[in-house]
Amino acid sequence: MRKTYIYIIAVAIILTAIILQKTAHVVGASMTPGLESGQWLWQESRTPTRGELAVIIEPDSGEKVVKRCVATQGDTVQIVGGKLYINGETNTTPISGIKDLLAEWSGIDSELENKFMLKNKNLAYQNGWWTSSAKATQVGLQKPNDHFGHAFEVTCKLQPSTSFTLVIARGSNQYRLSINSMTNEWSIYSFDDEKQVNTELAHGMLVGEPGQEHDLLISVARNQLSAFVDGVHVGESVTVEATKDWTAGGDSAHEQLFLEMHGQCSFKNVKIGCEINYDISGNFGVAKVLKISGDEFFFLGDNSKYSRDSRHYGPVSAAQVIGVATKLWPRNADNNGWPFE
Repeated sequence: MRKTYIYIIAVAIILTAIILQKTAHVVGASMTPGLESGQWLWQESRTPTRGELAVIIEPDSGEKVVKRCVATQGDTVQIVGGKLYINGETNTTPISGIKDLLAEWSGIDSELENKFMLKNKNLAYQNGWWTSSAKATQVGLQKPNDHFGHAFEVTCKLQPSTSFTLVIARGSNQYRLSINSMTNEWSIYSFDDEKQVNTELAHGMLVGEPGQEHDLLISVARNQLSAFVDGVHVGESVTVEATKDWTAGGDSAHEQLFLEMHGQCSFKNVKIGCEINYDISGNFGVAKVLKISGDEFFFLGDNSKYSRDSRHYGPVSAAQVIGVATKLWPRNADNNGWPFE
């Protein structure tokens, strides 16, 4: 009888060890709503493919966490304006559940004056568009907060011989994305207000006719600048120096956002993004393209506003991947509990 008890205890210890080795406990809100804190995951000992959940060891902290694999060896990763680009494509269906990559503050256009506190009254709102009524108009927009890194996005429409510019001003430095209907060109340039020096960083030709709508986006995270014109990445090779007289989270007056218009221009769909996660550390994959090499993987949290992941500590090696999550317990009411089979 005693031997039987010893045998049962030994088997129980072995089974417990196996279960602990093969399971992961979900802690925190970084993977909601698919995974809730307190649930358990069963894991398989293999490396993940894109879209799969994996149990990994964080390279810097050594903590065991659950994240979603979004890129593998040979892929490129880029996060701009709240959009995730894998190999230059946004149609990433296996990872479409990831959200809040950028904390956008998007107002209703008709209420833009209240939402963004416009500082210039040479504007009129009609038929869904704000239109300038002066030869030169500068619109100052109030930022949502002082978090580090911003993306600035707008849809605009130009008449002949006009220009439209997005401006992110930090201390004495300005970063500008401009389009000009007279020359039919776009340009990216920086302006040093202290030295009164204007430096062109990149330029190219616009596609389309005068009066056509154009979607513009400029993003600055640390010393990384990225820009898009009509969905095309036009600032891939642009680098900027860190602003000497500006620090993240400093005096709000030292960072300002502007729309500048010369001639009759119209605009709508203004969005300001504050990359609230990216002031922690590395900014891996933010704004600039990051190439995944060797046996590495790039992981994000589904609820990435509350996630610390590969944006902060970079790609994760295969040696730091424990396994792929395959089953969930307790089961979620909306998916019967086994969403990964």
